[in-house]
Amino acid sequence: MKIEFLYPEIANLFGEIGHQLFLELLFPQAQIIRTQLLQKPAFLTERVDLIYMGPSSEKSQEKILRALMPYKEEVRERVEAGDRFFFTGNALEVLGTSILTDEGERIPGLGIFEMQARRQLMDRLTDLYVGAYEELQVAGTKTQFTQNYPTNPSDFPYLFQTVRGFGMHKGLEGEGIHYRNFIGTYLLGPMLVLNPLFTERLFHEWGIPVTIPHRETLLEAYEIRLEGYLDPKSYA
Repeated sequence: MKIEFLYPEIANLFGEIGHQLFLELLFPQAQIIRTQLLQKPAFLTERVDLIYMGPSSEKSQEKILRALMPYKEEVRERVEAGDRFFFTGNALEVLGTSILTDEGERIPGLGIFEMQARRQLMDRLTDLYVGAYEELQVAGTKTQFTQNYPTNPSDFPYLFQTVRGFGMHKGLEGEGIHYRNFIGTYLLGPMLVLNPLFTERLFHEWGIPVTIPHRETLLEAYEIRLEGYLDPKSYA
């Protein structure tokens, strides 16, 4: 098992370094690759079983885009080939067509998914979220300065259908990306820790055996959280 963390020195906001710690706990024998900003990602030159990237600040996001842009076609090839990716927060935005700033500047993305992220730095969006992944319900939090607009929203490969909260943008029920083995979501938490049933399902679909430590405790916490998030009183 080989896991690559992309740019952990800057892509680690909102406690999402917890996902790195959790993956290390799930796979204690795994080889961990921590790719720094000035390094070429390992998954482009060798077999990597899982590539993870978390959220970053807007300035750091632009640095990440500049670092990845020379490899955009290689990244596309790995996505199309079915490499396993798990991106959280605004990490997924780098794979879109562009990011539109408050000032109207269009920052080109890698163009792998037809979507445009639009920043609103004076209006942070924060919400409790519940979404459906087939019959499973998934809970997490969202805090972002962007909304994301798929070019063809009816054909976009969403990860979740919204039960409570907002999707890629406030007018859309679909949330995140599920394309081949690429998983991207704005949900934080870390959401793999908060949602043990989804975590088991995801790794099963990826063909990776996983045993979640403290499963019963995490499952109890998940059920309590889900009940609270679905309570209309929590909307106030």
